[in-house]
Amino acid sequence: MSAFFHPDENTLLSSSLDHTMRVWDFSLLKEKTQKYKGGPDGKGNELFLGTEVEVKHVLEGHEKGINFGCFHPKWNLIASAADDKTIKLWRMSGARAWEMDTLWGHQNNVSCVAFHPKLEVLFSNSEDKTLKVWDLNRRICLTTVKRDQDRYWIV
Repeated sequence: MSAFFHPDENTLLSSSLDHTMRVWDFSLLKEKTQKYKGGPDGKGNELFLGTEVEVKHVLEGHEKGINFGCFHPKWNLIASAADDKTIKLWRMSGARAWEMDTLWGHQNNVSCVAFHPKLEVLFSNSEDKTLKVWDLNRRICLTTVKRDQDRYWIV
């Protein structure tokens, strides 16, 4: 459903309707691409076997499909938005990744989430026509903005 690059690392977060998110490590792909610019024969014909990208973490915990996931710009934190009407917060540390908390409050599928780049808040939007702002420390909703005629589509 979505893909999101990590701001500093060679990782990509993918979200899926199979109820999972995957953190992909593409360090070897980047290294191989930079090493063989133009290819060893000068024509760019280097062989890529698909082993250059590997799954680092599989995040499971939502009861329905995940519409969107994103990395925090500074912390080892991930947020996910799903059709089970929840937002989940995940922590990554080295070879481990685990679910930290679940945020409840939307009345329909949660479409998108986004961390604020400087404040300790998270934004979410839902098919319930609301946009919510969440306090990351207390894990509570600070404010809700509702549209009457149409929904918010993305944050």
